[in-house]
Amino acid sequence: MTLGYLALQIRQNTRSVRDSVYEASTRASSDYLVQIGVEAEVAEVLLSGSLDFDSLNPKDRMRFHFMLLGILNNYEGLHHHYQRGNVDSDLWDSRVARLRGMFQGPGLMGWWSSNRSLFRESFQQLVDEVTTTDAQSTEEPRLNPDPFDSGASQ
Repeated sequence: MTLGYLALQIRQNTRSVRDSVYEASTRASSDYLVQIGVEAEVAEVLLSGSLDFDSLNPKDRMRFHFMLLGILNNYEGLHHHYQRGNVDSDLWDSRVARLRGMFQGPGLMGWWSSNRSLFRESFQQLVDEVTTTDAQSTEEPRLNPDPFDSGASQ
């Protein structure tokens, strides 16, 4: 009876952890997406930097840098939870699709090559895998109007 109770508690705890990770991921994602959608200046810096990071003035380069650190830190944290088994494949696959959409911009790729060392090795490998897969695609690369849209609806 004690082992059965323990198994039940472990299962309930696992569900609770997964639900918490999902809620935190959704909240973080929603927060920055709403900010980009509502604040035109933020959207402009993000879009301009994604297309051509070098064309940004110093102030906007710094803003773009910190926006990407914040956004990619969220992805890195979710990746960590995925590796530990706390994120289901449906959620993870949707976030990888978003990540793939983000990295379609040449400016963002340039930023990544200069700043990849700010992230865990396993996350660097994930981004490299996502961007290498896109680079090997026979389809012409394009930046989605929404750099965080996976392009699934196109």
